[in-house]
Amino acid sequence: MTGHLIQMLKTRPEVRHMVSHLCSKNACPNKGDASKAIHLLRYLASTSTMGPVFKSSSTVIYAHADAAFGVHTDGFSSSAHFLSVGETNAPFVTVAKVQLEVASCPMT
Repeated sequence: MTGHLIQMLKTRPEVRHMVSHLCSKNACPNKGDASKAIHLLRYLASTSTMGPVFKSSSTVIYAHADAAFGVHTDGFSSSAHFLSVGETNAPFVTVAKVQLEVASCPMT
């Protein structure tokens, strides 16, 4: 079941946290985990028309970026960006990550 749920993440990213939780239980699942997976599958089946929207009359690619300096407990900073076609459409590329180097100040 979790394999099918992982495949759904391509079009239904809002269930990522629940799929991640269920995958962590693969080694030793119990009845509660199975019922959670079935409940999630029922939700996905009943909301099959939901998902990201990729409609635009424009071919303009919008890029959005953000960064935060020293937000992690180990001193590392974070950055993120995503790209979409049209200003209000769902992103087709999304990246969020911790910076690999610790800067001594925000200007470096």
